[in-house]
Amino acid sequence: DERLAVTDTRKAPWRMVCHLLIQDTRGVMHTGTGWLAGPSTVFTAGHNLFDGSRGHAASRIAVLPGRKASQAPNGQWLTTAFDVHPLWRTRARTEVDIGVVWLLRPVDQSFGWFGFSVQPDSVLRGLPVRCAGYPDDKRPFGTQWFGDSPIHVASPQQLAYGLDTMPGQSGSPVFAQDAAGRAVAVGVHVYGAVRENLAVRISQPIFDTLSRWWR
Repeated sequence: DERLAVTDTRKAPWRMVCHLLIQDTRGVMHTGTGWLAGPSTVFTAGHNLFDGSRGHAASRIAVLPGRKASQAPNGQWLTTAFDVHPLWRTRARTEVDIGVVWLLRPVDQSFGWFGFSVQPDSVLRGLPVRCAGYPDDKRPFGTQWFGDSPIHVASPQQLAYGLDTMPGQSGSPVFAQDAAGRAVAVGVHVYGAVRENLAVRISQPIFDTLSRWWR
Protein backbone atom coordinates (compact mmCIF):
# COMPACT_ATOMS: atom_id res chain seq x y z
CA ASP A 1 0.00 0.00 0.00
CA GLU A 2 1.75 3.14 -1.25
CA ARG A 3 -1.09 5.59 -0.65
CA LEU A 4 -0.26 8.80 1.20
CA ALA A 5 -2.55 10.97 3.30
CA VAL A 6 -3.36 14.49 2.15
CA THR A 7 -2.46 16.76 5.06
CA ASP A 8 -3.95 20.08 3.86
CA THR A 9 -7.17 19.73 1.90
CA ARG A 10 -7.59 23.50 1.63
CA LYS A 11 -4.95 23.59 -1.10
CA ALA A 12 -5.43 22.85 -4.80
CA PRO A 13 -5.99 20.31 -6.20
CA TRP A 14 -6.96 18.49 -3.01
CA ARG A 15 -9.82 20.86 -2.19
CA MET A 16 -11.37 19.98 -5.56
CA VAL A 17 -11.57 16.26 -4.71
CA CYS A 18 -14.97 15.58 -3.13
CA HIS A 19 -16.18 12.97 -0.68
CA LEU A 20 -19.65 11.79 -1.73
CA LEU A 21 -22.15 10.47 0.81
CA ILE A 22 -24.96 8.94 -1.19
CA GLN A 23 -28.35 7.90 0.13
CA ASP A 24 -30.18 5.57 -2.23
CA THR A 25 -33.91 5.21 -2.75
CA ARG A 26 -34.08 2.51 -0.04
CA GLY A 27 -32.42 4.76 2.53
CA VAL A 28 -29.10 2.86 2.40
CA MET A 29 -25.94 4.98 2.56
CA HIS A 30 -23.04 4.58 0.13
CA THR A 31 -19.71 6.37 -0.25
CA GLY A 32 -17.74 7.48 -3.27
CA THR A 33 -15.41 10.13 -4.61
CA GLY A 34 -15.99 12.86 -7.17
CA TRP A 35 -14.08 15.84 -8.51
CA LEU A 36 -15.07 19.38 -9.23
CA ALA A 37 -14.83 20.05 -12.96
CA GLY A 38 -16.84 23.28 -13.09
CA PRO A 39 -18.52 25.74 -10.73
CA SER A 40 -21.53 23.44 -10.29
CA THR A 41 -20.20 20.18 -11.75
CA VAL A 42 -18.82 17.11 -9.97
CA PHE A 43 -17.86 14.11 -12.10
CA THR A 44 -17.78 10.61 -10.61
CA ALA A 45 -18.29 6.95 -11.44
CA GLY A 46 -21.73 6.02 -12.73
CA HIS A 47 -22.05 3.05 -10.35
CA ASN A 48 -21.83 5.42 -7.37
CA LEU A 49 -25.15 6.89 -8.48
CA PHE A 50 -26.91 4.05 -10.26
CA ASP A 51 -26.31 0.30 -10.30
CA GLY A 52 -29.18 -1.66 -11.77
CA SER A 53 -27.65 -5.05 -10.88
CA ARG A 54 -27.69 -4.13 -7.19
CA GLY A 55 -30.90 -2.13 -7.20
CA HIS A 56 -29.00 1.00 -6.24
CA ALA A 57 -30.19 4.43 -7.35
CA ALA A 58 -29.21 7.64 -5.59
CA SER A 59 -31.90 9.84 -4.08
CA ARG A 60 -29.74 12.55 -2.52
CA ILE A 61 -26.02 13.22 -2.33
CA ALA A 62 -23.90 15.16 0.15
CA VAL A 63 -20.81 16.64 -1.50
CA LEU A 64 -17.86 17.60 0.70
CA PRO A 65 -14.95 19.12 -1.27
CA GLY A 66 -11.62 18.57 0.42
CA ARG A 67 -13.12 16.80 3.41
CA LYS A 68 -10.71 16.15 6.29
CA ALA A 69 -12.15 13.51 8.61
CA SER A 70 -14.90 15.17 10.69
CA GLN A 71 -14.11 18.59 9.22
CA ALA A 72 -15.53 20.18 6.08
CA PRO A 73 -13.03 23.05 5.65
CA ASN A 74 -14.38 23.96 2.22
CA GLY A 75 -18.10 23.66 2.97
CA GLN A 76 -20.62 21.04 1.94
CA TRP A 77 -23.53 20.78 -0.46
CA LEU A 78 -26.66 18.62 -0.51
CA THR A 79 -28.23 17.90 -3.87
CA THR A 80 -30.66 15.61 -5.66
CA ALA A 81 -29.48 16.57 -9.16
CA PHE A 82 -27.40 13.93 -10.94
CA ASP A 83 -27.18 11.84 -14.10
CA VAL A 84 -25.26 8.87 -15.51
CA HIS A 85 -24.24 7.93 -19.03
CA PRO A 86 -27.30 6.49 -20.83
CA LEU A 87 -25.43 3.31 -21.81
CA TRP A 88 -24.46 2.78 -18.20
CA ARG A 89 -28.07 3.18 -17.09
CA THR A 90 -29.52 0.82 -19.71
CA ARG A 91 -26.74 -1.68 -20.40
CA ALA A 92 -24.17 -1.28 -17.57
CA ARG A 93 -21.38 -0.88 -20.12
CA THR A 94 -18.18 -0.57 -18.09
CA GLU A 95 -16.48 1.67 -20.63
CA VAL A 96 -19.09 4.39 -19.94
CA ASP A 97 -19.30 4.01 -16.15
CA ILE A 98 -19.41 7.76 -15.53
CA GLY A 99 -21.81 10.11 -13.82
CA VAL A 100 -22.29 13.70 -12.77
CA VAL A 101 -23.59 15.46 -9.67
CA TRP A 102 -24.75 19.06 -9.99
CA LEU A 103 -24.40 21.46 -7.09
CA LEU A 104 -27.44 23.64 -6.45
CA ARG A 105 -25.11 26.47 -5.42
CA PRO A 106 -21.86 26.96 -7.41
CA VAL A 107 -18.43 27.24 -5.87
CA ASP A 108 -16.63 30.55 -6.19
CA GLN A 109 -14.46 30.85 -9.29
CA SER A 110 -11.40 31.39 -7.10
CA PHE A 111 -11.97 27.94 -5.59
CA GLY A 112 -10.97 26.31 -8.87
CA TRP A 113 -11.70 22.97 -10.50
CA PHE A 114 -10.03 20.24 -12.53
CA GLY A 115 -9.60 20.47 -16.24
CA PHE A 116 -10.26 17.39 -18.36
CA SER A 117 -8.89 16.53 -21.76
CA VAL A 118 -8.51 13.97 -24.53
CA GLN A 119 -4.93 12.80 -24.99
CA PRO A 120 -3.43 10.47 -27.62
CA ASP A 121 -1.97 7.06 -26.83
CA SER A 122 1.54 8.43 -27.30
CA VAL A 123 1.01 10.85 -24.39
CA LEU A 124 -0.91 8.51 -22.11
CA ARG A 125 1.35 5.47 -22.25
CA GLY A 126 3.82 5.84 -19.42
CA LEU A 127 2.34 9.17 -18.30
CA PRO A 128 2.82 9.71 -14.54
CA VAL A 129 -0.63 10.22 -13.05
CA ARG A 130 -2.11 10.66 -9.61
CA CYS A 131 -5.38 9.37 -8.16
CA ALA A 132 -6.87 11.00 -5.05
CA GLY A 133 -9.98 9.99 -3.18
CA TYR A 134 -11.68 8.82 0.00
CA PRO A 135 -11.06 5.10 0.64
CA ASP A 136 -13.34 3.33 3.10
CA ASP A 137 -10.48 1.37 4.69
CA LYS A 138 -8.56 4.35 6.07
CA ARG A 139 -9.15 5.91 9.47
CA PRO A 140 -10.34 8.33 10.53
CA PHE A 141 -13.25 8.03 8.11
CA GLY A 142 -13.42 10.82 5.56
CA THR A 143 -9.70 11.38 5.06
CA GLN A 144 -8.27 11.91 1.60
CA TRP A 145 -5.47 9.73 0.23
CA PHE A 146 -3.54 9.70 -3.03
CA GLY A 147 -1.12 7.54 -5.01
CA ASP A 148 1.12 7.94 -8.04
CA SER A 149 1.79 5.60 -10.95
CA PRO A 150 2.53 5.69 -14.66
CA ILE A 151 -0.23 4.55 -16.99
CA HIS A 152 0.64 1.01 -18.08
CA VAL A 153 -2.03 0.46 -20.74
CA ALA A 154 -4.05 2.98 -22.73
CA SER A 155 -6.78 1.10 -24.57
CA PRO A 156 -9.39 2.98 -26.61
CA GLN A 157 -11.85 3.08 -23.71
CA GLN A 158 -9.91 2.37 -20.52
CA LEU A 159 -6.66 3.19 -18.73
CA ALA A 160 -4.76 0.70 -16.55
CA TYR A 161 -2.26 1.65 -13.84
CA GLY A 162 -0.68 0.40 -10.63
CA LEU A 163 -2.26 2.96 -8.29
CA ASP A 164 -3.40 1.52 -4.99
CA THR A 165 -7.13 2.03 -4.46
CA MET A 166 -9.91 0.67 -2.27
CA PRO A 167 -13.73 0.89 -2.20
CA GLY A 168 -14.83 4.48 -1.68
CA GLN A 169 -12.35 5.75 -4.27
CA SER A 170 -14.58 4.99 -7.25
CA GLY A 171 -15.05 8.21 -9.19
CA SER A 172 -11.65 9.63 -8.24
CA PRO A 173 -9.86 11.77 -10.82
CA VAL A 174 -6.89 10.20 -12.60
CA PHE A 175 -4.93 13.32 -13.40
CA ALA A 176 -1.63 14.85 -14.44
CA GLN A 177 -0.33 18.40 -14.49
CA ASP A 178 -0.18 20.52 -17.63
CA ALA A 179 2.67 22.87 -18.52
CA ALA A 180 1.14 25.59 -16.32
CA GLY A 181 0.91 23.27 -13.31
CA ARG A 182 -2.86 22.85 -13.50
CA ALA A 183 -4.47 19.52 -12.61
CA VAL A 184 -6.05 17.94 -15.69
CA ALA A 185 -7.99 14.66 -15.53
CA VAL A 186 -7.47 12.04 -18.24
CA GLY A 187 -9.67 9.36 -16.67
CA VAL A 188 -12.27 8.49 -14.03
CA HIS A 189 -11.22 5.71 -11.66
CA VAL A 190 -13.85 2.98 -11.59
CA TYR A 191 -12.48 -0.47 -10.70
CA GLY A 192 -9.81 -2.24 -8.69
CA ALA A 193 -8.23 -5.50 -9.87
CA VAL A 194 -5.53 -7.81 -8.50
CA ARG A 195 -2.65 -6.56 -10.66
CA GLU A 196 -3.87 -3.23 -12.03
CA ASN A 197 -6.68 -0.75 -11.51
CA LEU A 198 -8.81 0.77 -14.21
CA ALA A 199 -10.27 4.11 -15.24
CA VAL A 200 -12.74 5.13 -17.89
CA ARG A 201 -10.52 6.91 -20.38
CA ILE A 202 -11.56 10.41 -21.39
CA SER A 203 -11.84 9.62 -25.07
CA GLN A 204 -13.53 12.02 -27.46
CA PRO A 205 -17.02 10.49 -26.94
CA ILE A 206 -16.58 10.62 -23.14
CA PHE A 207 -15.27 14.18 -23.39
CA ASP A 208 -18.35 15.16 -25.38
CA THR A 209 -20.63 13.69 -22.70
CA LEU A 210 -18.74 15.44 -19.90
CA SER A 211 -18.91 18.71 -21.83
CA ARG A 212 -22.69 18.42 -22.21
CA TRP A 213 -22.95 17.90 -18.46
CA TRP A 214 -20.70 20.85 -17.61
CA ARG A 215 -22.30 23.68 -15.65
